[in-house]
Amino acid sequence: MTDFLDLEDFIALTAETVEIPTLDRHFDRFLKTHGGAALAAHVLPLGTAVLRGEWQPIICTFPEEISRFYREHKCADQDPFMAEALAEGMPIQYSVVAPKFNWSPIQRKLFDKIKSIGYTDGIAMPVMAKPGVAAYFGLALEKAEPVSQGQKRVL
Repeated sequence: MTDFLDLEDFIALTAETVEIPTLDRHFDRFLKTHGGAALAAHVLPLGTAVLRGEWQPIICTFPEEISRFYREHKCADQDPFMAEALAEGMPIQYSVVAPKFNWSPIQRKLFDKIKSIGYTDGIAMPVMAKPGVAAYFGLALEKAEPVSQGQKRVL
């Protein structure tokens, strides 16, 4: 069981942290407190191809098997969940948008692998850090249940 970490405590802890591994641990603890099972995030320079096949996350707590598959198959270039979140410009829930995707074999295999380890739903969040720079956060959830817009924004 993860010790509860509310938003105020998370902000206080991260404001005092300068080491990336410690910051990652605080972030992971906060997300697990609020129902997140795994997280991957990366910066996306706007006006260029998303990542041109290079996936260099700023944080990733997914199992190595998933991370390796994502990297080796250049999934960042074809992640329908990320594309949908960026197109919507707001947090989206996997179970709500997935039925409309036209899955490629690689995409289907990736999301089947994710489901096979117990992550049944997820939230994708685009974040506009500053003009010309966006970030993308993909959060895996172990339970497929409705998540309100407010809950998505907290996560």
